[in-house]
Amino acid sequence: MSESQQTAFGEKMIAAKDGAVGWMIFNNPKRHNALSFDMWEAIPSILDQFEADAEIRVIVLKGAGEKSFISGADISEFDKKRASAEAVAEYDHVAHEASERLSHAAKPTVAMIRGYCIGGGLGVALSCDMRIASQGSRFAIPAAKLGLGYRVSSLQPLVALIGPAYAKEIIITAGGKNLSPEKIENVLKLSPYIKEAIAVGDARKFISALIQIDGESVGDWASRLEITYTSYEDLTAKKEVHALIEKAVTAANERLARVENVRAFRILPKELHEDDGELTATQKVRRSAVHAAYSHLTNQIYGDS
Repeated sequence: MSESQQTAFGEKMIAAKDGAVGWMIFNNPKRHNALSFDMWEAIPSILDQFEADAEIRVIVLKGAGEKSFISGADISEFDKKRASAEAVAEYDHVAHEASERLSHAAKPTVAMIRGYCIGGGLGVALSCDMRIASQGSRFAIPAAKLGLGYRVSSLQPLVALIGPAYAKEIIITAGGKNLSPEKIENVLKLSPYIKEAIAVGDARKFISALIQIDGESVGDWASRLEITYTSYEDLTAKKEVHALIEKAVTAANERLARVENVRAFRILPKELHEDDGELTATQKVRRSAVHAAYSHLTNQIYGDS
């Protein structure tokens, strides 16, 4: 994005245009893009600018840097901005109006989440039409730790999106959700037909998985159904086996939060082996080696050239 395509809204908000995309950038990296009062105020103005530009077809929100989308409200200014009942009312009104304006934007909005998405940052993400999170992103509402409360109306979008059980977990524990590849992989491996699973998702639009079937279990299943095969590779190529693993992935997704769901997978044509550098001496998967060896499969999933 060239300098001429960027407009500063105060010191911590940037509106940038790149073709048909309008970028709303929360530019407070020293505080992990914590939202200040001025940043809340700038949101409607940036939306006005993008909506008035006929060339812009989608609005993408992102945090500056690589560590945070938005880490919540900037509590360093609370002593001044929330020092009285009147100040609190004004602050809450500005934040509410910004969220409402975002929720009813005239053009599609996408939250591009990397790293921390906490408190008010989660509220901003929930106000967008879509949310795309990188692997390792963290979602949390730390109100319990701060002794603060949230309006029911502020929590309804969270409950509607991920359901009451996961919403309660985020709110009550105040710890948030990590998109942990190990958790996703372990849930997939609960199936007797999946021996190994390698989750893929960092800097991707969705999570996928490379799956090694359990040759013995799947082989027995195939024999019971009188499905003939000549080798392990031949077994992995059977459409019936693909359907079997698809059911296993669907069952795993029911145990995972929506943002953790595996939306695509590929079955590895061979078993992982220590001699090929894919497993350690203790039979643990070497992720980097598997990613490198089967990059063509992930390229198929994400449509990479």
